Amino acid sequence: MAYSGHGNRILVGFVILICGMAACNGPQRSPTAATASVAKARADLLQMPPELSGRNPVEQGLAYIDVVNELQAESSNPEERHFRVKTGSVFSARGWAFDDKRKTAPAVWLELVSKSSGDRIFFPSRRTPSKELAEGFHYPWAGTANFTVVVEQANIPPGTYEATMFQADPDLLIKTPFYSVKRITITVERPD
Repeated sequence: MAYSGHGNRILVGFVILICGMAACNGPQRSPTAATASVAKARADLLQMPPELSGRNPVEQGLAYIDVVNELQAESSNPEERHFRVKTGSVFSARGWAFDDKRKTAPAVWLELVSKSSGDRIFFPSRRTPSKELAEGFHYPWAGTANFTVVVEQANIPPGTYEATMFQADPDLLIKTPFYSVKRITITVERPD
């Protein structure tokens, strides 16, 4: 039985395709399919919390972010304090925030807004004792001004985010400016 030249080329092409797929461990996936599991933060973090929803914030108080994922800021100047962190399952931040007009330390929410997509990610926090602010700055009412954010399985996509601090209590929603800088940004990168 004789094979035609055209049939041989098809057979050779098919063999090359099969070998190529085997060499690269199977069919190639599009970047969208390959990264779909990390394309969005954890779904509940993308929802505006009820404590913030439908309220008009006033701008007052002061806030500061000391560390993100236990790393100090990469750079800091009067315009911007910038953190660079690796993406991973845990997102953490520590800092302080208070309302100096009412001399209170309401519940804190950290919002990150993606500079590329506009996605908003909301992180709840836990208040912790703040001896430094209470004693060092003579703000006895700021005894719980420190906050800690620790979110497991946050799944934050790589990119640059601008941070916003909110303090919320039943009477008032406060958008809190940052102490000594105009903005705080966080660049999230893929792990090495």
